[in-house]
Amino acid sequence: MISLKYTITTEQPLLITSLQGDPNSSVSFDYIPGSAIRGALIGLYQQKKQSTADLLDDPTAKRLFFSPQTRFLNGYCAIDEARCLPLPKSLRSKKRAELSQGLWDSSTKQYLDSDLHDKSEHRSFKWRFGCLDSAQALHLADSVKTVLNIHTARDRQKGRATSGSGAVFRYEAIAPGQGFIGYILCELDTDAAEIQSLLKQSQSFLWLGGSRSAGYGKVRIEFEAVSDWAEYTPTKIDSSLNTITLLSDMLIRDQQGQYTTDLAGKLGLKPVPEYSNIASTIIGGFNRKWGLPLPQVPAIAMGSVFVVKGDLSQHYQTWLEQGIGERRNEGFGRIAINWRPQTDNQGKFTPLVIKSKPKSADSAQPTTQPASIPSEPIDNPQLNLIKERIIRQRLDQRLVTLAQTYSIDAGTITSTQLARLWLTARNNIGKRGLTGLNDLVGSLPTNAQNQFERARINQQSLLDWLKDLANKTKPIDWDEHLNLPKPLEIPSELRDEYTLRLVMSVAKQARKQLNANKPADGAPQQ
Repeated sequence: MISLKYTITTEQPLLITSLQGDPNSSVSFDYIPGSAIRGALIGLYQQKKQSTADLLDDPTAKRLFFSPQTRFLNGYCAIDEARCLPLPKSLRSKKRAELSQGLWDSSTKQYLDSDLHDKSEHRSFKWRFGCLDSAQALHLADSVKTVLNIHTARDRQKGRATSGSGAVFRYEAIAPGQGFIGYILCELDTDAAEIQSLLKQSQSFLWLGGSRSAGYGKVRIEFEAVSDWAEYTPTKIDSSLNTITLLSDMLIRDQQGQYTTDLAGKLGLKPVPEYSNIASTIIGGFNRKWGLPLPQVPAIAMGSVFVVKGDLSQHYQTWLEQGIGERRNEGFGRIAINWRPQTDNQGKFTPLVIKSKPKSADSAQPTTQPASIPSEPIDNPQLNLIKERIIRQRLDQRLVTLAQTYSIDAGTITSTQLARLWLTARNNIGKRGLTGLNDLVGSLPTNAQNQFERARINQQSLLDWLKDLANKTKPIDWDEHLNLPKPLEIPSELRDEYTLRLVMSVAKQARKQLNANKPADGAPQQ
């Protein structure tokens, strides 16, 4: 078996929609499904072959993308270049207690037999991912950061919201800059070489998920071949009780063809229900070829723990390599055997490498004291986030005030040129800063350049104003009336970002004014 490791870093917000959230919202998975990687490589394969024929008629494509011989595993977050895995759902924490007070593994005999702790005070552990080191100590992964964007549905013909089609909806997507690690497993050397060729063809970039035309889905991908790969550090198989933990969602059927959660029965083993912790979920998907959603079916959720009796020695190696159940080529059905942290005689242990705590109702503690900001720089992610939010809040207020003082004479420039200006500013926020704006004003065609020169903004040529901003010869005074606490200063990156946001606001207002001045259809022109 040949293993190809892929590392993905999000360049734009990534929206791979899961089946959760309100009707007018889309919430992304907090990992990269293997089906998304497979779909992206199918697109590259079709580009390479320059053919629109049915892929199922191509033996190579059928083996690469539709056979369990090639398996695209999910991309999970990482700790120090180590791929994390879904945490067992058997983990328990004490209500309103710090992680330093320890966790419990409810799938152990020590936990069930111990009378030294009150089990009614325990709750399901909310962290999603982590990894075990060689000493079976649990390392917790920081939660994947997300970004929430509000959108308005547009009329397809008019290209803007109207009274009949202007519903407001929201996207909760994976934020830019998040990293994920996954693997592609190939049975044949030729298949691995073909996959590597397709990844090289991508020139280190892929487009994943939905809403790609709206600024979502661009990721950077790196890959390498890995020898002697194992999804986790194998442990000894017990002759009596063994624990099977799901490392991805699993789809299995019973003898009647119905989807079931009876994994032990499927494998011919005897379950131990009092030790097991099983959760179910709904699996869907989207077929980009047909533009239709896939049927939604019940599945066993990743992290489910099955404690079973029986002999695993004959088949466990095949299960670990091949997976179990349906859609294994998309990363479903991955398992680990006896993958759990080392516990004491109460089933208790203390996790390591605690980076930050996910948001939860129990962790939110009311306070009557205002937060103080130390004057000395401290490498504290939570404190840095508070500082940034304070600065952004003040800058947002300053932006609203400044935008009202600028206006473009909209009669001397077309809506197309204003849209070009707005799009350039938006695409460079958080990336190239004002460099992209400088590139725009320096590469305008003659006709467009003349329009930018004729357009006036506060008695100044729009082209000159943009050049002053891009070259920082006359930068915007963002510090005026900001009233920031003394230790806080506006980073240069935020100054550039809010300068671009000001350009977006001015261009958008000018376009509205231009559209408002257009005569309505059938109205006599003056």
